[in-house]
Amino acid sequence: MRSPVLQLRVKDKTTGRGYRIIPGPADGTADPYGKADLWFLQYRATELDDGVSTVGGTPADTQVQLSKYLNDENLDSADIVLWYAGHFYHDEHAPSPHHGHILGPDLRPFNWQ
Repeated sequence: MRSPVLQLRVKDKTTGRGYRIIPGPADGTADPYGKADLWFLQYRATELDDGVSTVGGTPADTQVQLSKYLNDENLDSADIVLWYAGHFYHDEHAPSPHHGHILGPDLRPFNWQ
């Protein structure tokens, strides 16, 4: 069972508009393979994906590679990118029919009137 739900707020300083980020009920939390649940990074046009393009191989081949973008830069008043990880255990031997996994946060706008 997931621990109490942490809600984050991301807000534009100028307009006051923003979003609450509410983790989904099945999202799980990071383990050594998953590394982290969230990454907040300053937007850079050269950082559009983490470079992992394989779905097979060793665990190290398929782990997220976002840490290479971490550099302690200030995010205050910056254009930010939020990378959100929904963690789950996929069992290929689960009974048929397999219905897939539904993961991801709810994004709830605030101050958009």
